[in-house]
Amino acid sequence: MLPSSLLLNLHVLGVERDHCGEANFWIEVSPLVRRIGDIAGDMKTGVSIIIPTRDEQDNIDPLFRRLQSMQVAEHYCYEIIVVDDSSADDTRQRVRGWFDRLPVSLVCRDHDGCLAGAVIAGARAAHYRWVVVMDADLSHPPEAIFDLLAPLSAGECDMVIGSRYVAGGATPHWPARRRFASFAASLPARLFTDVKDPMAGFFATPTRRLQQLRDDVPGFKIGLEVLAAGGADMRVVEIPIIFQDRFEGFSKMNKRVVLDYGKQLLQLCGISPRLFRPSSLAGVVGVAALAGWLVFAGIYLIGGGAVAALFGVVLATGGMVVTMMCRWVAPDGGAGGAVKRYRIIMAVVALVLSFAMQEAVFALLSPVLGVLLSAAALSVLSAVVLYVLAAIFVCSALAERERRPRLRAAAAAVILMVVALASSLVVSG
Repeated sequence: MLPSSLLLNLHVLGVERDHCGEANFWIEVSPLVRRIGDIAGDMKTGVSIIIPTRDEQDNIDPLFRRLQSMQVAEHYCYEIIVVDDSSADDTRQRVRGWFDRLPVSLVCRDHDGCLAGAVIAGARAAHYRWVVVMDADLSHPPEAIFDLLAPLSAGECDMVIGSRYVAGGATPHWPARRRFASFAASLPARLFTDVKDPMAGFFATPTRRLQQLRDDVPGFKIGLEVLAAGGADMRVVEIPIIFQDRFEGFSKMNKRVVLDYGKQLLQLCGISPRLFRPSSLAGVVGVAALAGWLVFAGIYLIGGGAVAALFGVVLATGGMVVTMMCRWVAPDGGAGGAVKRYRIIMAVVALVLSFAMQEAVFALLSPVLGVLLSAAALSVLSAVVLYVLAAIFVCSALAERERRPRLRAAAAAVILMVVALASSLVVSG
């Protein structure tokens, strides 16, 4: 039970069903937070600072002391919304200890939630026009909040990002391996935006942009979701920040975070879940692989040569995979001319990439397994590779996005094709 002195404003909101499952959640509100009924207009000019937490007890007091020293109230109406997902330590109690000093709301979610869902929940509890999203571990400098809000309040942009990768930004104490990993992880996100730090978790944007996001955003990269949802017309400003390692506690980075990021990228590409049903995958790959092997055997046995036979495998498996996926597994739905041209070009690129890969692998396998057995293995491999490429580049909604994402996807596919061709030349001698 909470002490009676802390039961100031306890709203039990019942059962929430979201992508993280079903769980009870509630909001505890400091008496310093203005009531929604006291706020004039649609959403009064001000800022809601959203801080998702899990097991951050040692960081709450230092963070809140820095926020208190900034005297935010002299510049903006504001509130602090802490969204806590099942902390096993005293995080919630530390937050409650500030109820009489800062305008804090504590959103308690008793389930193993993800950060994106926590931020969206915080935005839907927000009172004010703008939100600032930041981590609780002091890796994001609270003193930069005013810099984030200045261009937003002036109407110069739709989102302001605290960026590590613009002039003046830095990640001190990061080893070269971590810098490279961060850069590599950001490359797929560049399909959807021109910003230099699309993975940033420290940003400001109008509250409605977060409130309108889909409910099933997975993982940690909520800023990327805002950028992708905003499209080509979204005005984004990046300001430099010095990104510090966490003050206390342990990083939440783990395999689940990586998998959730991959899932988010697939969702943003618009790849249909039907494409990865076992029945769809096994059916298309099985039929295409059988057709590819039969074509190879026919061409090779009549003296057509291994290269000609491999080319036949690619045409057979590729044509069947793309046709079956677009017409059966993931129907097109009547795309326009530009989209159809894009899909045709990407299908050709996928075929060339698959051929280059197969020639190199065949050169390695045939001395060991023999020609026909190697061809059988390659037919299956070709069908799987082409299935994945077609799912990403041909049959997904990525083809229907704005021109820039399509061009970036095409560039990525061409780079893969060139690398595969070069590897094939090296291996085959």
